[in-house]
Amino acid sequence: MNVLIAEDNITTRLMLSEWVKSWGYTPVVATDGRHALEIGSIRDAPWLAIIDWMMPEMDGITLCRKLKQQKNCPFIYSIFLTSKNSIEDSIMGLNAGADDFLTKPVRPEELRSRLNAGRRILEYQEQIEERNLHLQALLEAMPGAVILKDAQGCWLEANEYALRMFNLDENTSYHGLNDEILAEQPHAFKQALNTLNINDQKAWEQGGFYREELELPGNAYAEKCWFDIVRTPLFHNDGRRKSMIVLGYEITKRKLLEEKLRREAWYDSLTGVFSRHHFQEHLDKMMSFSRRTGLPMSLCLCDIDSFKQVNDQHGHDVGDQVLAKFAELILHQLRNSDVCGRLGGDEFCIALPGTRAEKAVSCLRRIENQLRAQFFHSYEGIAFQICGSFGVVEFNNSKLTQRELMRHADQALYRAKKNQNNKILIYR
Repeated sequence: MNVLIAEDNITTRLMLSEWVKSWGYTPVVATDGRHALEIGSIRDAPWLAIIDWMMPEMDGITLCRKLKQQKNCPFIYSIFLTSKNSIEDSIMGLNAGADDFLTKPVRPEELRSRLNAGRRILEYQEQIEERNLHLQALLEAMPGAVILKDAQGCWLEANEYALRMFNLDENTSYHGLNDEILAEQPHAFKQALNTLNINDQKAWEQGGFYREELELPGNAYAEKCWFDIVRTPLFHNDGRRKSMIVLGYEITKRKLLEEKLRREAWYDSLTGVFSRHHFQEHLDKMMSFSRRTGLPMSLCLCDIDSFKQVNDQHGHDVGDQVLAKFAELILHQLRNSDVCGRLGGDEFCIALPGTRAEKAVSCLRRIENQLRAQFFHSYEGIAFQICGSFGVVEFNNSKLTQRELMRHADQALYRAKKNQNNKILIYR
């Protein structure tokens, strides 16, 4: 390891050089303070320095202060040599940045032990810096966001992924800033950062592992992005807050897949109305609401007359077009509170909360009229029309089960299909 010797006295300079060389160090000598600063400004590794207080061109106090202020050079461990021995002089030297202090005349054994102590400190510092480099490389290599916060919620470390996650500029100086301050940065996702801060407090209060899903504005492949945020608060032995580790992993693809599976489970893929199972779940809730409030509800079953002939004569693709258009006509006549589901084949079911049977018939009449006016075309260009049948049952705070209610509507539908004059019948 190099030792910078800044000493204007040639005898002392030669003596110090011989000593450090015999102890396994490499001496680099400077005859005055300015010369020493030039040497110290071009080094590329940590050094030890033995600095005389009184020198021409630049004294040791000024030299030490300037060496410590260098930003692009490694740390230099400085030992002051001086004939001054007052407490005030020691304080002045230490305030200037000196790491150690020796009074002349210097004993070689003491100087050697001080140099060895400084060397150990530099080696420890090199190890810490190497660990920090490894840690930084690990942070950047992580497939998600990593944020380390102090007990007050200020950011200590964060990888580039974390900065991009909250739309913070990668050159943002985040160190020592909390979520609320970072939220004021230009283009930052303010709401997400504020949510992050609120749930940090929940993690502290809970005293352990805390998890949440955070929704953020979208990117190139999705309108919205979702992240799984995992927090681990750390505490001192006496229970005081120490720091918090925040990890964020993007789960957008998983959420989109979940939404797709949910839609496939809830909605009929051909017509877009509720699936049979999902409709029955809603019907249960509507019946419970009707019992609690005393409001009526009408249930309607409907299907397409002679639909099998459409499939047989024109093919199933045309039949699918007919089913999709039938569902579209139904939905066009319904209110936001009404629900439609496909029970299977060409049979659909409509629930109209707060509606008596006679009022439901008016709604179904509009659907029937639009259906009769609709023309369909085969692949050969043959135009044809269809009509439907409708059965209605009113539910009014009764003890009927869903199965019984559906059976009554089915019976009304059966009679409507047999009736050539009126294709909409109410269960009586």
